[in-house]
Amino acid sequence: MRRLVKRAGNTFKFLFEFGWNYLGSLAAMCLLVAVLGLGIYHMVLPEAAGSCVCYAGVLNTAGALPPDGVQPIGGGVVRGVPHVRLEYEADGRVSRMKSLDARGQLCALPGSRVAEQILHYDESGRLVRKENRDAAGAPAEDAHGVAQRLFERDAAGRVVRTEFRNAAGERVAPRFPGYAESRVSFDKQGRPLRVEYLDAAGRPVQNAAGEEVVEYHYDEDGRVCRSNLVDGRLADNHAGIAQEVLRHCEQGTCREWKNREGEPVVHPAVGAAALHHDRAAQSGLERRRFMDAAGIPCEASRACAEHLVRRGSSGKPEWECYSGADGLPVNHPALGYAERICLYSPEGRLEREYFWNEQGLPAEISERRHVDTHAGAYTLSLHSDGSTRVQPE
Repeated sequence: MRRLVKRAGNTFKFLFEFGWNYLGSLAAMCLLVAVLGLGIYHMVLPEAAGSCVCYAGVLNTAGALPPDGVQPIGGGVVRGVPHVRLEYEADGRVSRMKSLDARGQLCALPGSRVAEQILHYDESGRLVRKENRDAAGAPAEDAHGVAQRLFERDAAGRVVRTEFRNAAGERVAPRFPGYAESRVSFDKQGRPLRVEYLDAAGRPVQNAAGEEVVEYHYDEDGRVCRSNLVDGRLADNHAGIAQEVLRHCEQGTCREWKNREGEPVVHPAVGAAALHHDRAAQSGLERRRFMDAAGIPCEASRACAEHLVRRGSSGKPEWECYSGADGLPVNHPALGYAERICLYSPEGRLEREYFWNEQGLPAEISERRHVDTHAGAYTLSLHSDGSTRVQPE
């Protein structure tokens, strides 16, 4: 009983010190951010709410939307810094992406002459063409030598042909992806059957991955085989892979990679020749196992041979563990722990995470607490050396 009272007293003392030292400064910071945010909000151009939004920095014009985490900036700010301006149609689709300098003038993106990208849609609202232009409004080529990207679609909206053209309107095969045109055919169920890659003259060509024709075969047992063909024959791509086989079973799936001789080969991006993904519906346990070409457990590119995850009824992870080829826990190099436990609130919000290393001791970051207050959400990280760190979520 005395221990419980003492522990409760220590907990109260910690919470009081934490609130005094951190919450006060955090609240002040949140208040400052809120004031600045309101100021920027009132400086936004009137048209920004409907037809355009400006973003700080430079965006990749190959996509139609800004990357995750990029926040729009107001009109009072864009007048003094380089930025990207996205213009929208009435239905919300992006119609133009402009690169502007601090004076608001069109300027080319680094490494190319492209200052503006125009997106064209068909009557159904599906993207059919991307067109690059320079600051003077003339067709411009990007770093890959492409000025136009054309997308032909079937009645179901699937892209069945992609074509690249230069500023002169000629078909061009950029170094990446390595072809001027691709053609895709689908079966009645909407699954891909055949993908062909062609050069600027319309002849078969190997793409940047070393693939000329990719064929998909499906059987009644749910087995999917992806094969690379060159000159009509099974061939290895630049990674030494000719076939990728996906097998379905009651426990889950198994993905294997083979060369043209039918021998198992290690996929360089995975670090294994086979990946088994088993699921137990009743227990919520998932297991990923990595195997080498001999079918022996191996430590793949993630530096683990097995990854176990137990999920709750909501599908959220409650426990996970990484282990090596010997079956013993191993630290994940990128994550810094071998085992993790997650605790959630009754509403399903992540509240706490506990971490252990491969020796079963608290990891470098031993605990994370996710706190949501009226001042904002933040994460408190507790380190094994006794230090702490507070970060906004």
